[in-house]
Amino acid sequence: MIKAITIAATRISNYKDDKLSFPCSVKRDEINGRFHLMTHPSNQEVTLQLPPFYIDPSVIFGIDENCCAGRLMTKQIAQMIGSRISSSDAGSMNDLHSETIFVGVVNYRNIHCPYTIESIFQQAKYPERIRVGVVDQFDPQSDSYTCGDAASPCRDNPNQALCRYSDQIDVYEMEALYAVGDVFARHIIHRLYRGEYYFMLLDVKSHLSSHWDVDIISQFDSLDNEMAVLSSFLENAPTDGIGTATLLEDNNGAKLHYFRGEVGTPAEGMDHDVSEQGATSPQPTLCDAHFVGKNRKGKRLTILSHQPDWIPPLAGKTPLLQPYWSSDFSFSRGHFVINVPYDPYLPMVLDDGEDVSMTLRGFTHGYDFFSPKNSISSRRQGDGELGNYHDNDNLYGSSSRAALNRLFGIVQLNPEIPLSAW
Repeated sequence: MIKAITIAATRISNYKDDKLSFPCSVKRDEINGRFHLMTHPSNQEVTLQLPPFYIDPSVIFGIDENCCAGRLMTKQIAQMIGSRISSSDAGSMNDLHSETIFVGVVNYRNIHCPYTIESIFQQAKYPERIRVGVVDQFDPQSDSYTCGDAASPCRDNPNQALCRYSDQIDVYEMEALYAVGDVFARHIIHRLYRGEYYFMLLDVKSHLSSHWDVDIISQFDSLDNEMAVLSSFLENAPTDGIGTATLLEDNNGAKLHYFRGEVGTPAEGMDHDVSEQGATSPQPTLCDAHFVGKNRKGKRLTILSHQPDWIPPLAGKTPLLQPYWSSDFSFSRGHFVINVPYDPYLPMVLDDGEDVSMTLRGFTHGYDFFSPKNSISSRRQGDGELGNYHDNDNLYGSSSRAALNRLFGIVQLNPEIPLSAW
């Protein structure tokens, strides 16, 4: 018997049903009964309520919806995707900075989440153009807060991001009991996208640099490539405590020098310290991956967590072309979500091939991957995790083998595995 349960609630305290332009919340779909029912990927007795995917622009703009079936998205359709903030909402913005940004964040019982949302808005130069979607997986019995909870009541401190920009934040709440890994959670993130011009995937423990929105768009524009995707692992940076600013910049706003490896030490081959003021540096370039496994049939390609320490000649001058993509950080045009949606049927795939699969699917859809020329985000350190997906191993762990077979089968990395196995 299928049990229909509502484990999701899109929390928008300032939601306006008549607001048809940006920000366009999935709350409208929930109110109008357009959420989709989907069987839980690891428990056939549970049905989830999920937001519908963003409607393909070929339908919205009256183009033949079958024009691109089985083929790559045309330039005409790609350029149709991407909302801009209206002039009445732009404030100090001008047309050069009106493109909207959707930021997706996945959280599993981590107390950093509200601070990450705060950082996204407070550190942006133009927060009016940003919309955040969060998949918040929490334990309602033991967790005393959720991602949508401001640090203090909004009536006491209305300038908090979770208060001031509440109509630009969608939080999909899901009990941790039903969590089956980041892949499925990011599938829901893709469902929260609503046609924004840019799409950014961000780690839940991230802290953004000042004016990060202008910085990353400038890097993207410098490539003059509609199909570019900026992606990298995040550097770890120390903090004084939960929610405090990390060492992305000094007190004057000058960027500090970040290299691969431990923050605060010179990179290999460099004769100066990473704390040099005013310097910028590249994020790690994703260029090293190995096949891992005990035998030929069990081997799989995995992007290594530690990338080479050498500094490329063009480092800091332009984003660098690289072969791989990472879910740690990704910035692209919004149509990446439409063309390369996350697969919902990969339960309990934990840091094991997800990035390689998305790399191959993205590349075969025409996307090029680049490492950012300098950091706009670092990862907070310190305690903050109240659990992890392995808490559910006893419930869903047995489904991971078929999921891995499917993940690698889709990109034809395991031709010896029959289709029936996934």
